[in-house]
Amino acid sequence: MQAKMTPRRSFPRRLTPPGSMLAILKQHFGKTRVEPPQQCESIPYNKGRFTIIGDVQPTSRVEFWRKSNARERVQLIQQITMETPDFLAIVGDLVFCGSSAANWTAFDTLATPLYDACVPVFPLLGNHDYGIMRHAALRHFFTRFPHLERCHWFSRTYGPLGLIFLDSNARRLPVAQWRKQVRWYKQEIQRFEQRPDIRGVLVLLHHPPYTNSILISDDLAVQRAFVPPFMQARKTLAMISGHVHSYS
Repeated sequence: MQAKMTPRRSFPRRLTPPGSMLAILKQHFGKTRVEPPQQCESIPYNKGRFTIIGDVQPTSRVEFWRKSNARERVQLIQQITMETPDFLAIVGDLVFCGSSAANWTAFDTLATPLYDACVPVFPLLGNHDYGIMRHAALRHFFTRFPHLERCHWFSRTYGPLGLIFLDSNARRLPVAQWRKQVRWYKQEIQRFEQRPDIRGVLVLLHHPPYTNSILISDDLAVQRAFVPPFMQARKTLAMISGHVHSYS
């Protein structure tokens, strides 16, 4: 988590139930919308608590250096379901290969308790979620989360919090879309800055700008595009990411 503090180094609706989901999977989705609607939606503020997780995908056999954590993933979802937060945010990598129907079926099984408990889920695209075949991967992703309206980046409000969800896959997004997202991000931060009802802002994305992981490097694209506006704003509280199979 990139909290807002002096750095050590310098730098500038609810989920579809499984039964209905199987029917929707047979439908063909066209191009993704990419851009969010102009109106920012609000997540109902009921219990005053929410959950953020990431990297819930199984590891592959070639990733021999990573722990599988299969049992822990199930326990984590079960615990979240018991807590029934107002919403769950997933900061990317829901599956190992986003274009694999089998991988998404496994995710459906893992997420069944969330479906049954009607916990609203707001996921982000991780590098694994793009898969090998982009179009198929995005179809799988957005079919399961129709409330995102096929947007790669979006914002929500939750009580006094502003939430900004980003697609940090700079190598997967066309240059024009990446630049459009950066412009939108800057405007959204300023919009939250000007709203008196918003007291703090969280930025969620998959790739960490800085990490102490020995396997994953700092993400330069995130550093350049998203960190400076975050640091310059008054209300930004934390930048939360995944990718390293930890939270940084």
